[in-house]
Amino acid sequence: MPRPVSRPGGTLNVQEHLETWLAQCRDGLDDTGAVPEYVEREFRRNVECGILGHGFARARCGQRDHDFLIAFSCNGRGVCPPCSAWRMVETASHLVDHVLPELPLRQWVLPAPKRLRYFLERDADLRGAALQLFLRAVGTCLRAYSPRGECRRPSRRGGLHPPLRLDA
Repeated sequence: MPRPVSRPGGTLNVQEHLETWLAQCRDGLDDTGAVPEYVEREFRRNVECGILGHGFARARCGQRDHDFLIAFSCNGRGVCPPCSAWRMVETASHLVDHVLPELPLRQWVLPAPKRLRYFLERDADLRGAALQLFLRAVGTCLRAYSPRGECRRPSRRGGLHPPLRLDA
């Protein structure tokens, strides 16, 4: 379903400088080297996101007899802040409505060091092992520091770690 997309100020910079940056990367003038195809594709889709000239849906308000246009979004997962935020809201809503049990829950976040993110992103087994270690450590801490032994009895732990990828 199309949705309105706001145009953050950073997008204007991308529009103005994308071609120059890509050319510099191809010519070796930038430290990053050649840009992978999927990254270039994400940036190009981001530049078109929310612009009526790149596609839109026409909607009609029956009460006021008024037509309006809704620009298509890029549905990007990497460089488009509005689309990334929309995806996070949709994922959270799905988890709450269909996945997570109606029990008291706590949220714990495991930030990965930058040097490990590449490997965790691409290796599901490694990501699963890291999640299991993290859950075991959280469980141990909860049992050790809980008042009056409330967490001393066996508890069930679970975890979600959605991979964040540009090329997915």
